[in-house]
Amino acid sequence: MVTRKLVWSLVLMGLLLFLSVSIFEGRGQDPVPGVRTEEASSGGCSLATIHGTYGVWEQGTFVGKIDGNPPGIQVAIVGMVTYDGAGNLSGTWFGSFGGSVTPTLPATGTYTVSADCIYSDEFSPGPGLVLHHSGPIVGGGIFQEVHYIYTDSGTVMSGTLRKAPLVH
Repeated sequence: MVTRKLVWSLVLMGLLLFLSVSIFEGRGQDPVPGVRTEEASSGGCSLATIHGTYGVWEQGTFVGKIDGNPPGIQVAIVGMVTYDGAGNLSGTWFGSFGGSVTPTLPATGTYTVSADCIYSDEFSPGPGLVLHHSGPIVGGGIFQEVHYIYTDSGTVMSGTLRKAPLVH
C-alpha cells in the first residue's frame, strides 16, 4: 500500500535524523555531519540564532483525525515565518490536505533554541489547534536551515525552514 510505505519512509527519515543528532551530540561535532553551524563552532546557539524571515516547506501524513479531515490524509504545506530573535514567531501558510487547498492563513507561536542548536516550537496554525516541531539548526547566514519533525501524536510530518534573503 503506497500510504503505508510513505508513512514508514517518513518514520525512518525522522529516526535517522534523530540518530545522527544523538551520535554527534556531546562530541564537539556539529549535529549534521559535514555541515558546520557558526554557533556550534563558537560554542552554542540561543534564541537570537533564529531571527528574520524563513521559508517553510513541509510534507507528510496526519495519521489521526485532525480538523474534520479523515485519518491518514497526506499533507503538503508552504509558508513564510518571521522570528523576532526573542522567542516569538508569526507568519502565513497555505497547504494541500488530501488535494484540497486551503486559503492563506496566519500562524503564531513561540520557540526555543538550546545551546546545542536544537530548535523547538509551539504554534497555532488556526483557531483551537496547537502543534509542535523540533530539530537541528544547520548552516549559517543565508544558508541557515532548520530540519524538523512534528512531535505531536498522530502526525508523521517533516519540514525545513530556510533563511530568506533580505530583499530591498
